[in-house]
Amino acid sequence: MKVTVHYPNKEQDKRKLEQRVAIIHSEAVRDYILNQNCFKEEKQQLISHVTNIGRKGLGC
Repeated sequence: MKVTVHYPNKEQDKRKLEQRVAIIHSEAVRDYILNQNCFKEEKQQLISHVTNIGRKGLGC
């Protein structure tokens, strides 16, 4: 199967795409954590930990 992907050419459109991908990825991680079989407090800690890792990666 062949798949053709058309990426945006403009910098502004590239940034929009990057933001959308980041949102979808963060929602997937959040949903994965929320669907785990553990206590609410553990889920909150996991989400906090992942958030902190993300911020460090962004230099925030």
